[in-house]
Parts: sequence; structure tokens; C-alpha cells
Amino acid sequence: MSKKYETNQKTKCLACFACLAILHIAIILVFALVFMRSSTPKIELSDISIDNNVTSSSMAVKSSSLDMILLTKLSIKNPNFGSFKYEDSRLEILYRGMVIGDVVIPKGRVRARKTKHVDLVVEINDDRLSPQDPGLSKDIHHHSKVVKFHGYAKLSGKVYLMMALKRKKSCEMNCSWEMNLSRDSIQNLSC
Repeated sequence: MSKKYETNQKTKCLACFACLAILHIAIILVFALVFMRSSTPKIELSDISIDNNVTSSSMAVKSSSLDMILLTKLSIKNPNFGSFKYEDSRLEILYRGMVIGDVVIPKGRVRARKTKHVDLVVEINDDRLSPQDPGLSKDIHHHSKVVKFHGYAKLSGKVYLMMALKRKKSCEMNCSWEMNLSRDSIQNLSC
């Protein structure tokens, strides 16, 4: 009877050990799938407005040109369980594919599962446009006085997981909006 009892005990012990090993493997797999995977952060232009505090003598919508200051807010969302550190980048404002304003997005860090908001001031100047392009003058003189713009930015950096693993990630933003010059307002912002 004691031999049979010992065999049952050994079998039960091995079964318990196998169950514990399977449980540990399952926990490790869940941990790896949930906490160790890295997702691409997201960047978008969450707010944009015209700075109305600038004097009209220094910056204004003139009869055939467009000079102004835009106040923008970028939102950088990090869905990861580790921080996202990104390098200096640029936000470019484009009109008909030509850059008419840009500003540096300073390097920074977005903590795990957080969203960081970055306020930027962009000076818009149409001096970069080709003088032969009548597009801006037509848009300004059109009865609706609505000018379409695009914004582009790309952030490159690394996601730090568990203070040991680093994964290179980059995110891009393409936004468009319309500027109503008769009301000095931004409308139809879409990212």
C-alpha cells in the first residue's frame, strides 16, 4: 500500500508542477503581449488659431499677400506602457504644396499611456511662394476669402519598455484646415 501511495503522491506532485509551469508560461505570454509590445505614437494638430494680438502694421492680410502668426497646439499621444522620447522636429505649414511657415518642435518625452500638448507659434509668410503663382491673390480676392492650408510634422524617437528595451518609432501628422480671412477664423480642421 505504501508503494501505491508513493506513486500517487509522485503523480500528483508532477501534475501540480506541470500545472504551475503552464500557469507561469501563460502569465509570461500575457505580460509579453500586453506590456512589451510597442505601438506607434500618434500626433495631431488639436487646436489652431490666428494671433489677433499682433498689430496690423507688422503682420496683416494685405491686398495680395498673407502674413500672420498662428497659435497651434500639437497633441502627442503615447499608447505604450513605456515612455516615448522624440528628437527635435519641424511643423510645416503649406499652401498649395509650398512651405510658407515652419517652427521647431523641441525634443521631449511623453510618459507611458499619456498625451502631451505642445504649444507652438508659427509665423506665416508668403515670401516663399513663386511670384508667378496667382493662387494666393485669387484666394484672397475671392468673395468667400477662404484659403486652404495643410500642416505636416514627423516625430522620430524611441519607446522605452521596462527601462531595458528600446524600440524605434516615428509618427506623422497630415492636417488640413481652411482660414476664413473675412472673420479671421480657422474652420474645418481635419487630421
